[in-house]
Amino acid sequence: MAVTDKDSIIITTAKGMVIRTGLKNIRVMGRAAQGVRIVKLQPGDRVSDVVRVVEEAEKKE
Repeated sequence: MAVTDKDSIIITTAKGMVIRTGLKNIRVMGRAAQGVRIVKLQPGDRVSDVVRVVEEAEKKE
């Protein structure tokens, strides 16, 4: 999914946890990095959906 630092994402888990976070709050990692944890899943839970939320100014263009 292509995103910009002005966007937000909403992550939903199978057990009903919903988290919305702005992408400007997530640091950019190098190629050799292990990634950035956005949500800590409970045992047996999994991410079921990720949605990009576009900034309002970008929608009008």
